[in-house]
Amino acid sequence: NYWWWELAETLRRLAVTSYILVVGARQAGFAQIRALAALFISTTFLMLQLMIRPYKRQVDDVLNGLFSLVLIVWFNATIVINGCLISPAFCSAFGHKAGETPDELFSVFVSFLAVIVLASLVLICYITATATDGMVVLKERGTNAEPPLTLRRRHSWHVFLSHIWASGQDQVAVLKRQLQLVLPGIEVFLDVDDLHDIGALEQYVSESAVVLIFLSRGYFGSRNCMREVRAMCEMQKPVILLHEADESKGGLPFQQAVDECPSEYRPCLFDGRAPIPWTRIKE
Repeated sequence: NYWWWELAETLRRLAVTSYILVVGARQAGFAQIRALAALFISTTFLMLQLMIRPYKRQVDDVLNGLFSLVLIVWFNATIVINGCLISPAFCSAFGHKAGETPDELFSVFVSFLAVIVLASLVLICYITATATDGMVVLKERGTNAEPPLTLRRRHSWHVFLSHIWASGQDQVAVLKRQLQLVLPGIEVFLDVDDLHDIGALEQYVSESAVVLIFLSRGYFGSRNCMREVRAMCEMQKPVILLHEADESKGGLPFQQAVDECPSEYRPCLFDGRAPIPWTRIKE
């Protein structure tokens, strides 16, 4: 629902880093106005983000908020320093003595900002390393420990994701990310990430422990998908069927998928094997 936030963020960055610099670029008196405008934009966006929380993960809201806070502190320091350059009386309100130069006050603010940035980075690293946002990590029922994800010597991946790009690319990309979240350490073959040689599809299948087929429209009409099917059946690989039934999302009825499969591969893929439905959960 908040797809527009990315566009708003891009406009904010352009405004703060580019457009504002054009205002009165040749007049020194406009430096304070530019700093005030940047502070107003950054503060407004931080308040808006805190109100609507546009990111799916809470940790992303926190990280973005911290970065915005650092910018706000920086712009405040810039306003104070510009004020000192314009009016010595302004500096005296911050404890700046008449005999001191603005450079000394600038050094104090830079040191203060360095501490703020360093503390923020430490906090960001901690949040990133520890945040799970309620994500469930699969564990063994008996031991309550994460399952050991071992691989045989001839295997490079735990699971090979076989799919057709036209109707299944987005779904399997989501599937890979979710598998990596709930099973830390799992090795998942996905062509956009791991395919280096289209001529070696059979080798990739051979080096995978399990093959997951994402059944969607056009799967059995794809020459490369059929190469993968042929390889997994000849190698007698364990097969998992994941079925996209929503026709508006590239799916098809399961029986239609069975009918489209060449008859010589139906026993290998469908005998004694029920498909897992691909389910979408509205957030």
